[in-house]
Amino acid sequence: MDNKFKESKNWWTERSGTDLKIPIGICDEGEYQLEFNNDTNVHCVITGVAGAGKSCLLHSLITRACMNYSPNELRLFLIDLKSGVEFQNYAVQYLPHADFIALQSNPKYALHLLAIIEKRINERAVKFMENGVNVKSFAEYRVKVPGEIMPRYLIIIDEYQQLFLNFDDRSRALGHLEYIAMQGRSFGFNLVMASQFTALSSEMMENFGLKILMKVRNQIAASDLLGANIDSSYKAKAELLKPGQAFIPEETNVIKIQSYFLGEDEHLKYLKSIKAKWDNFEGNKFEQSLIVFSSEEPALINRNKTIKALSGKKTTDLVFSPGEKVMVDGVDFICQLKREKNGNILFLGGESDVSLRAVHGTFISLLPQLSPKNAQIEIFNFVPKREKQFYESIKSSADIIKSYFQHANYFEDGLDIKQKLVEYKVDLDDRIQKKDNEIDFPERILVFYNIENNTSFHEILKSPENSLELLPVPSENTEILLELMRKGPQMGIHCLIHAADPENYYKVFDYENNDHELFNYRIFGQISSDDSSLLIHWSCREAAYVVDPALGEKGKNRILCFDASKHVFQSLPVLKPYEFIEENELNDLLSNNKK
Repeated sequence: MDNKFKESKNWWTERSGTDLKIPIGICDEGEYQLEFNNDTNVHCVITGVAGAGKSCLLHSLITRACMNYSPNELRLFLIDLKSGVEFQNYAVQYLPHADFIALQSNPKYALHLLAIIEKRINERAVKFMENGVNVKSFAEYRVKVPGEIMPRYLIIIDEYQQLFLNFDDRSRALGHLEYIAMQGRSFGFNLVMASQFTALSSEMMENFGLKILMKVRNQIAASDLLGANIDSSYKAKAELLKPGQAFIPEETNVIKIQSYFLGEDEHLKYLKSIKAKWDNFEGNKFEQSLIVFSSEEPALINRNKTIKALSGKKTTDLVFSPGEKVMVDGVDFICQLKREKNGNILFLGGESDVSLRAVHGTFISLLPQLSPKNAQIEIFNFVPKREKQFYESIKSSADIIKSYFQHANYFEDGLDIKQKLVEYKVDLDDRIQKKDNEIDFPERILVFYNIENNTSFHEILKSPENSLELLPVPSENTEILLELMRKGPQMGIHCLIHAADPENYYKVFDYENNDHELFNYRIFGQISSDDSSLLIHWSCREAAYVVDPALGEKGKNRILCFDASKHVFQSLPVLKPYEFIEENELNDLLSNNKK
């Protein structure tokens, strides 16, 4: 790296309105700068075999760009479609220029990100027409509105050929990339795409004015990138390039460069310095909301900004969140639990810990909105004690919750539950009787973990009048529970009910009586396609395919969220349920909601 960049005081002197100039290596004339403009050299493609030095070149490009341009001038989308570790340091060091970093990504998520970029281009296009500015280019807008923070976007996709392995993905990817390449040029969006071979059509390549050729296996690969106007001898020479060396065609000429080498320690040092400089930056700052995607990254409720912001605030309707979107987009997954008919939540299916974490995360997400003095919380932990980790996590959370809420109760299997259910029924009747008096009844939340393990809820066999045939009917306790579920939500009484799987669910509830319709929200781990169509809609079998087989065991960490009030039965949200919350994190979440 050039000596002057070792001093952070020399950083962030460039402006990105008309172009991006990024030093990436040394050529015969001195330092070589890769120059993105708004005309012909808008996008860049890099080709080179494994070991050619692509990764080092990308790190140099990213790091030097972040030294030249402040986060107010330049934003980054970093997408790794193969190794999962290439952009890890930028996430760990919380690079202030980054908006999205996709680690261990897959084509589906990359397509999701490309759609987000398209949306941002369209939003910027609308903005350019607003307030009478009426400009047609990024550079023109920056001149006419100099006081506004309007950064350029650099989108870097490593191993982009992974987008084209599946026919359906290829079609969608080419559509997104073509739109970004054609429309993005006017609005400050530049692409850098790296691969071991050129996987773009000749028509698509016309959008990439900047081309970097590193060592390739054969002259065909070199020819695809260099084009017909370049001396053919360079195509043979490309097979002999050493690590870090590259050919860069410019019209009919070829420039040979040696890219900068950036060692691991030096790289981390620069990233820490960039972060520290931004932390100490004075003046208006682009508001960063870094999204890091890893298909195996656990979901944590303390990352949900919407839920954390509700702590200690009174809300008209309760909101909840059972997990993070698998296809993260910077927007928290939030549902409303209204005081309306069927305002209950069902959880079942999948691995035991998956569905238990889904109900626990949902329950915890409700707590910051509840009044410590007035809310009534009833926790029923019927998880077998042999499942020690889950049983203890629920019990320890309940102990903390009881210390914050005056009317929080915790129960385990073995109590006379009928007495409690009758108590809740009396409360419901009282609320119904007084509903016309405009009384603001406190919320009452009943949460049942593994309800099937309390046999007092199991269906019983009973003979109808004038018949000797034994038929299954709800138990007395279930009858009371069903009454609470039918009339309670309108009165502020909501039930969160978890069963391990459909088989255990049907030990308590009855399909023929449409008991599942008492749950506006139904949250599923993997269940069979038949159960999916029965418990969601005849046309929906998505709960059978919620897991990600490519990830093995970790791919089972998925839940499907169905909102019956919306009457949408396809493309339902897929989430990663939150991990069981740590005791210190639960205390932090509830600390602003003291008695």
